[in-house]
This record gives sequence, structure tokens and C-alpha cells, in this order.
Amino acid sequence: MPQDTMIKCDIIKFNEISEMFELKIYYSFHETPFGKCLIAYTNIEDKGDVVCHLSYDNGKESDVVQHLKSRYPGALFIANTNATKKIINAIFYQNEESNNICISVLLKGTDFQMQVWEALTQIPTGTLYTYEELAKTINKPKAARAVASALKANQIGYLIPCHRVVCKSGCNKFSWCTQIKEKMQEYEKTLMNNGLY
Repeated sequence: MPQDTMIKCDIIKFNEISEMFELKIYYSFHETPFGKCLIAYTNIEDKGDVVCHLSYDNGKESDVVQHLKSRYPGALFIANTNATKKIINAIFYQNEESNNICISVLLKGTDFQMQVWEALTQIPTGTLYTYEELAKTINKPKAARAVASALKANQIGYLIPCHRVVCKSGCNKFSWCTQIKEKMQEYEKTLMNNGLY
């Protein structure tokens, strides 16, 4: 059944772990409530499975995988549908009796980008911010354009919820597809209306 509990993210920064171990990344494509995604994760000692990629690119699968690989040069990439399916189920298809879920995510970007991405996780489910409002939450009220660029660079869709940010005009620009962003917003609105968050 669709995921009906609160998802919280345990954020891990790539520069804090990149020299600690050989990076093995497991990946595969899966269907979600918003369409087909590419999800990838690695395993970090003391943290377990950590999502490092979740995208909804519409290009050829080989090109999408190549883009993932370009973000982690030197890593060993392993296609594994069964392993990644467990994470997809944890995010989108939990049992009714499940309580709050914590998903570990690995962020790789500039200090500013990571500041913006962390701020995104503090936006309440079902709530929409403007770029200007998000910029104010990180004490950079004049950085709306830079915030928008950071959102565009986000490679962990839904979990790092850039879909909760819109233009002042209400325009729903999105890295992958406007329709996907709208589906995410409607999905969360439905959960809120049904008292599931």
C-alpha cells in the first residue's frame, strides 16, 4: 500500500566519509507512485544502507546510469534490483502498522547546497515554500536564485523534498518534470487530508 507514515532523513555528508572506505553503490530502476525512478544506495558502517541517489530522469536508462556514475568516480557500481527494492518499499510501500521511518541519505555537494538541502527536510509535509521563504530559513534572504540552483542540483528526489518549493507566481519548475512535482504535492496533500501525517 502507499507509504502512510512520516519519513525522516538522517543526513550524512559525503566529504565526511569519502576517505573512510571503498565506495560500493547498488542501483536499479523501480516504479513509484510518481513514475519510474533510478535509486542507488551504499552501505556505511554504523549507518547501514544509505540512499545516495533517487531521480526521475526521462532519458535512456543507460544515460541516466552514466550520470549517476559520473557523480561518484572511482566507486564500484553494482546493479541489484532485489536490494534496491527493499529501500523503495521502505519509502513508498510500508505496512499500516509501521511508525515513523528514518531513511539515511548521503549528500554530495557544496556547503551551500547541503545547507539548502538540509533546510528542505525541515519543511513540513504538505507545506509549500517559495524560494524566497526557503532562503530566509538559512539566513540568506537575498539568495533566492542561488537556492533555486541548489534545488536543481538535488539528486535525491522526494526524500530531499525540493517539490515543496515553488515560485512566488506558483510556477512548478522541477529538475525532472513538472508533472512529477505536481504528483508529489498531490500525494502529500492526500496523505494530510486522510490524517496520515
